[in-house]
Amino acid sequence: MGKPAARKGAPRWLVSVATTTLFFGAVAAVAPACFGRDCDGDSADWGVRPGEGNMASPEVWESTPFESRWIDFPHKRLLRLQFPPEVANRYPVSILPYISAVERPATSYPDRLPDNFTVGSGNLAKILQGSTGDARILNDSCADYYIRVVVDFGPAKVVDAGASDALTDSARDGNGAAANDANAPDTGD
Repeated sequence: MGKPAARKGAPRWLVSVATTTLFFGAVAAVAPACFGRDCDGDSADWGVRPGEGNMASPEVWESTPFESRWIDFPHKRLLRLQFPPEVANRYPVSILPYISAVERPATSYPDRLPDNFTVGSGNLAKILQGSTGDARILNDSCADYYIRVVVDFGPAKVVDAGASDALTDSARDGNGAAANDANAPDTGD
């Protein structure tokens, strides 16, 4: 009887790819991540103590100046930003959270590029509330960042105390209607 035919195994490249995939899959399975209470968060207030936040203009409040140290914004932190009296009773028009991996992203270096930052979106900076007195932003990730928030309140609305009063007699015609009513239909006279 002759020898049985030799059986060919899988190609070498396939074995290599399969081994590499299994290796990295095993590493990922045991790598640290947010398990159990590892990612429990906390909360912090900003804007309650002197030096925390300032009005960059009559319409814009910033949590920190751009070139200053930004606010710690670790994983799962709920940050409550309290606005100053200058904007009391005004709702934010826009709330822009900027995040960075470094505490001073505006620092320049002579021998390398500056650090960077980006607009925080998604789970990195969830805007939960914006009201007349405060805003709440949540870092709903397991990564630690620094944050700077710019809030635009838009121009203050000027309320004329007499605007809701009836028109004065000099502005009315004899029938009690406004003499120059822009909403009156054109009669073609």
